[in-house]
Amino acid sequence: MVAIDSFDAVRHSLRPRVFGDATVALDQLELELNGQETGLEAVRVLAPGLQVGVVVDDGSSEVRVSEARCRDWGVSFDEVLPIAIGNAMARRPVVEPVANSVVLLRGPQFDPCLWLVDGLVGSLGVNGDLVMVTPVRGFTLVGRDDSATLTVFAGVIVDMLEAGQWLESVTACRLDAGRWVAVDWGSSGVAERLTRPLTRLFSDQLYGRQKPLLEALHSRQGDDVFVASYKVMQGQDGQVFSMASWGEGVATLLPVVDVVNLVKQDFSQRSVPWEQLISVTNGSVENCGLLPERFKAVVFPSGL
Repeated sequence: MVAIDSFDAVRHSLRPRVFGDATVALDQLELELNGQETGLEAVRVLAPGLQVGVVVDDGSSEVRVSEARCRDWGVSFDEVLPIAIGNAMARRPVVEPVANSVVLLRGPQFDPCLWLVDGLVGSLGVNGDLVMVTPVRGFTLVGRDDSATLTVFAGVIVDMLEAGQWLESVTACRLDAGRWVAVDWGSSGVAERLTRPLTRLFSDQLYGRQKPLLEALHSRQGDDVFVASYKVMQGQDGQVFSMASWGEGVATLLPVVDVVNLVKQDFSQRSVPWEQLISVTNGSVENCGLLPERFKAVVFPSGL
């Protein structure tokens, strides 16, 4: 392992790494549980849904660079990041055609989406206005900004989610005046049969990692609260939807879902849409400020 006690020793071993927004938040929660808050990697926003950090990489192992480590080196992270990106940009990613006007950037040595930082995407052989999505750190799709391209993106992402691949982001981004802005899947022109499982399977992945961390945190704090599971279901009409349960008399951290199953103390049940639940609880279901987001539900709704 390369020595990391001085900045000069690590300068040429610095490499950028890309993380999804929720991954960063969940990493922070895990470090807090372990009493290592200062160990979180320093990050900056790269594109909607994505943040960029830096690691010291000697080819066999990696050490994440935190703000605290930068202070030990006597430099700021804003000085470290461009050096890491410059090291990565010294090598082009592998560019593979996927479909008409869609290319895959792949690279084991660094995150291919960093090729987009300096506007170099124009040299990748895709003509016209561009969109991109980076589902995993070493895998970025780039194509023309149209619904056909986004449909290819969505199909690839759904296949990866169904195969159990951990994804950093499923946010498609559009290049607008030199910067990346988020594409709303709901108005993207992609069929709902793809966008519904895409967004819900991704949320299932994130909530699945978050749940045991929150359970450990509240157990340590002595809080009597139930952390509800996020469940992906399929209705009789074939439509995919998300569901969580809230039992009467039980303080519950609800994930944001399509439907909440309300379970009364007499064990009778009723499922209500999320929007309806929020409208009848009169503000008693409170946002927790988490990522992925949860709402604390205490006062069980009456009259439903």
